[in-house]
Amino acid sequence: MRSWTPERIAQAAGARLAAPAPHQEGPLRVTIDSREVCPGDLFVGLPGETHDGGRFAAQALAAGAWGVLVAPQHAEDAKCAPPGALLAHEDPLQGLQSLARVWRRELGAPVIAITGSTGKTSTKDILAALLESHRTTFVSRGNFNTEIGLPLELLAAPAGTEALVLEMGMRGAGQIRELAAIAEPDVGVIVNIGPAHLELLGSIEAIAAAKAELIADLHERATAVIPANEPLLDPHRREDIATVADRQRVDRRREEPVEQHETANRGERAGDEAAHRGHRHHEQQVAEQRVLQAQRVPDQREAEGERRQPDHRQRQSDRPPASRQRSGE
Repeated sequence: MRSWTPERIAQAAGARLAAPAPHQEGPLRVTIDSREVCPGDLFVGLPGETHDGGRFAAQALAAGAWGVLVAPQHAEDAKCAPPGALLAHEDPLQGLQSLARVWRRELGAPVIAITGSTGKTSTKDILAALLESHRTTFVSRGNFNTEIGLPLELLAAPAGTEALVLEMGMRGAGQIRELAAIAEPDVGVIVNIGPAHLELLGSIEAIAAAKAELIADLHERATAVIPANEPLLDPHRREDIATVADRQRVDRRREEPVEQHETANRGERAGDEAAHRGHRHHEQQVAEQRVLQAQRVPDQREAEGERRQPDHRQRQSDRPPASRQRSGE
């Protein structure tokens, strides 16, 4: 965002520029920890359960921050601090997410979002390895997969990025939908459905529905990649998007298989490890082809369009306790 003006950043965040900025270039990076602020950073002060990060706005500016994105009262209090861009927003977290979404659109790169009960990070690493030989690829860190971490990762992607591979965690219903509304993925991958967070959601069907929010929020020219023969996802399939389901590719807007790949004789499949490895290699090839195709699909979204935001949201302090740092599953 270095080429963006303070006015453009305020508009992208849905914030008010509470004081004239002393510079016309944008920030070098975005952080939510005032103790880690470096010169040129944008500090976002998030309210938490015990502390309000916005109280550290003046401290961040004194450390050389490019500016701060905080609640209006904290922006007013920071006017006595060293000069910097003061962005006032009633909900700084929403401002952070909005800024990340607009930057994602500015990049114009295809986004691959990965969720699942297990194996998200391994799948992410495999996809990244496939893409890096073809595209300038940005890959999110494994534990930055929440409503706070994911927008921070999007904002860390540099200009010129040609593909983004993002991990999405889930700790309850509505959270994957919130993350998908921020990242607007072109490819949505559900690795598997398992009993993680069964105590929170109550049933394996509810877990599948929460993971399937990724499918529900894909735009109509996107691609879903789901495990084959997973009946828990059958109620959540969409006929208006392309779906890759393990052994077959389903044509867009139809449920008719257009490709069928045999990995081994049905009677010998369970014991044929070589065929299994070949099958997994084919899955990776299909996923790579879909990702590369996604880059050629014109963006159909409105530049300033907003996606729905669920009411359920986790809050974080200036530096959250260790329990709040845990990523979703």
